[in-house]
Amino acid sequence: MSPQVIEQGKEACAERPVGTGQYLFKEWIAGDHTTVTLNKDWWGYDPEICGGKALAEPDAGFQSITFRPVGENASRVAMLQSGEADFIWPVPTESMETLAADENVYVGADEGIVVRYMFMNTQKAPFNDVRVRQAMNYAIDKDAYIAVVKNGLASKATSILGPATQHYKRNEPYAYDLEKARKLLTDAGYPDGFETSLICTTTTSDLKQCEFIQQQLAQAGITVNINSMEKAIVSEKVESAEGPGSEVEVEMYMSGWSSSTGDADWGIRPVLAKESEPPKSYNISYFENDEMDGCLKAALETADEEKRAELYAKAQDIIWEECPVVFFANDYNTWASAADVANVKIYPDGGLNIRNARMNP
Repeated sequence: MSPQVIEQGKEACAERPVGTGQYLFKEWIAGDHTTVTLNKDWWGYDPEICGGKALAEPDAGFQSITFRPVGENASRVAMLQSGEADFIWPVPTESMETLAADENVYVGADEGIVVRYMFMNTQKAPFNDVRVRQAMNYAIDKDAYIAVVKNGLASKATSILGPATQHYKRNEPYAYDLEKARKLLTDAGYPDGFETSLICTTTTSDLKQCEFIQQQLAQAGITVNINSMEKAIVSEKVESAEGPGSEVEVEMYMSGWSSSTGDADWGIRPVLAKESEPPKSYNISYFENDEMDGCLKAALETADEEKRAELYAKAQDIIWEECPVVFFANDYNTWASAADVANVKIYPDGGLNIRNARMNP
């Protein structure tokens, strides 16, 4: 970032970013689109600056790119098929087969490192009782979730981390067991279940999975009220909430996370460490466990990878036993492009790689 822009404050950085990348910021219309244009003077095209090999081919890059958020799945697919959009991601899983049959479209899918889960606020009843949190995990059929919500394009979560993340440790998935869920609820003092709320964004995908959760938990006597909000409101009420977990609005929140670094620390610490409770970061479970935090701290203080593996394995075991979240699935990355778009790739964490992208003639 340009030091001059940084000096102007956070708003300037967000609205007028100036960096050293392959594209130049042109405009941002909040809620509608962001447009960037190609920077042909980018240092990454120069092999001498790059140590002998350029980061991108000389003719790589689009003249301009307009990023447009479209939360409604069918609209996103229709825009690609009509030519209004050249690339979409993620592709709604229910549309994968249809798009794959279209000769004018290329479709891709790979297992990524995004793990899908539902936060439970551990500082508010009934989720301050580990038996209730475990019951929630037993009460939801993960195979059905993958089949119905993800159309088979996912795998069962076996950790808070995706399998491709460094120092991932596999745990045995919570089996679908309504009888066990009901017993745990009874032992915790909720023989007739309870009522709770689930916050999500208004996207088609979020609503689909939340409605599935609502139906599943009803069989265990748990009434879930879905509270869908625009992303900006979710950010304000959930991710930027001030105060202790016992006083904030959120009870449950459907989300997911990936370690963009590929390492275990960034897959755990931002979402479950005590230091990461909102508004500092994304511990929306308001989970506090000194033993787990100690493992994370010790792992950051050593370069011994064997020791780090042991510490992160212990942290994952604690998380699996304490269940601050309901573990669902490892997402597949899905994308689709017009046939004349080349070399656009999706990183395992869901990020976009357009370094060598171009339009074919």
